[in-house]
Amino acid sequence: MHSFVAIFGVFICFTTTIAFVENVPQLRSHRIRVGENSYFVYPDVTKNFIDSLDFCKSNNQKLAVINNQNENAELVAQMKILFNEDALLWIAGALIPSTGDWIWLPSRDTITSFDWGTGEPTMKNEFCLSIKPHFFKSGTWNDQDCSTVGYPLCQTVS
Repeated sequence: MHSFVAIFGVFICFTTTIAFVENVPQLRSHRIRVGENSYFVYPDVTKNFIDSLDFCKSNNQKLAVINNQNENAELVAQMKILFNEDALLWIAGALIPSTGDWIWLPSRDTITSFDWGTGEPTMKNEFCLSIKPHFFKSGTWNDQDCSTVGYPLCQTVS
């Protein structure tokens, strides 16, 4: 099975091999409910942005789409309990450098509501969107180098 992700105008192909393995321990996860949405964080899993997209998909989820500041604040309140001060969590936002637009992946919907931290976005080769629960003011958003390792913040697919 091949999956294609378009990011920054480049198509990236992932090949997925399906294997059946017995006695695989289930990953430890924490469920966070905000309104009608369910989010999952996996405190034992760290990945870069692209691998985080793939990880959520492999768990029948998607990397989180956060629609407003209230939703962000509720998520961050829970994440502050679960993670230490250095934690970085990936959400599904990515920058299209040629247009300067921020979009949600994989839908490519334009992000219309932002919760940027002070001085963000810096736009210094940082094309992916993260949350640092203890950084800035109450876990506001940060543009981040996509190769940075962080925790995937997954969301159930509706």
